[in-house]
Amino acid sequence: MTKDKLHIAIFTDSYRPSINGITTSIDHLTVRLAERGHRFTIISPTLTEEEKPLHENITHITVPSIPASYYEEFRWATLRITKILTKLKDESVDLVHFMTPIITSYLGIKIARKLEIPVVGTYHTLIADPTYYEQLMNKLVKATPESVWYYTNLYYNAADLVTAPTQNMVDLLDENGCTTDMIALSNGIDPSVFDNSRAEEMKKKYNLGEKTVLYVGRVSIEKNINVLIDAFDKLTERIPDAQLLIVGDGPKREEIEDYAAEKKSASQITFTGMIPHEELVTSGIFGACKLFATASETETQGITLLEALHCGLPCIGADALGVSETIVHGETGFLVPPRSVDEMADRMTQILEDDALQSRMSEAGKEWVKAHYIEAIIDRWEAIYLDLADRYRAGEIEKKDYLHIKKILTTLKRFKLDIPFIKRYS
Repeated sequence: MTKDKLHIAIFTDSYRPSINGITTSIDHLTVRLAERGHRFTIISPTLTEEEKPLHENITHITVPSIPASYYEEFRWATLRITKILTKLKDESVDLVHFMTPIITSYLGIKIARKLEIPVVGTYHTLIADPTYYEQLMNKLVKATPESVWYYTNLYYNAADLVTAPTQNMVDLLDENGCTTDMIALSNGIDPSVFDNSRAEEMKKKYNLGEKTVLYVGRVSIEKNINVLIDAFDKLTERIPDAQLLIVGDGPKREEIEDYAAEKKSASQITFTGMIPHEELVTSGIFGACKLFATASETETQGITLLEALHCGLPCIGADALGVSETIVHGETGFLVPPRSVDEMADRMTQILEDDALQSRMSEAGKEWVKAHYIEAIIDRWEAIYLDLADRYRAGEIEKKDYLHIKKILTTLKRFKLDIPFIKRYS
């Protein structure tokens, strides 16, 4: 029987109050579809504080968890599923969608198979990149990209459909062993929430001039912020009144602030700390800046890039993965070779010294990003959910077994504990 309104369970190891791309994507997806009459239950590890759901059709359940003290904002969920299974069964959930290849999503896959409903998995984070998994594991476990891909594929190959925000990421998943059907589907942005009318207020607040470079995102190793700072330091040799505004927080903020403090341009670099997304988009910060730059090589898309383009900022980014699909080189900004400090500085200089180029790229970016406006993305998500649920009920999709914990434990054979590290800190 075809249903036009679904009840969807979202399983994620990253959610509010943490502010990141996964949280933003979940909010966009669930709120927009809840407004269309669909219901959502979001399952995530216990929070430091309870937050009111964003819509009456959205329910939030927390799984008991323990803190991962070595990694800020992350918690390990426990393997308790009985209450969640009973609740989702009683409320006739039609589909499970998991967002992270960690414990909470394992619970989601297992519950979906017990309830005989389909599973969608979205690949948000390139955890197979060493700069990411080494930080996550904090040197306790030694891994390789191959071992992390093996682990990741246990989750995504257990799904009935996998999505990633760019085609580059779909291709990378395919190249590294994901055999499930996959589609590229942008995270999207909501153009209606942006308000840059307070741009002059932000310039005064942060003492900004007319040549400010903006970065928004996590302040962590995998974002290569040190490369951005090095490029900016070179930029100031050519444009002495340039400034760099770094918006965000993360596990390496203190370390990166110390790094910036050693540069000749230290007085021209400002760290704002974390600004909640709903405040950021109405703060006027995007409007107060001249261009956006990131040196990250691990972006699966980069929501902040889409947001910057919408606000008329030309973008400069490393020519890698999702960024290379989000910046149109020479039209909406520039792509530079990964970790190329000199070329990033050159491109910053080029835009800041050429008002006509900046204006042309600004208009091109605002036009290009329209294809990523959230309503069109939500139309696609709704069609995907409904089609998958219909085909699964009709028996057109081969039913898979759930992801057994024993299979996940086999991954341990591919990882090695760093015994000297353990002894040193025990």
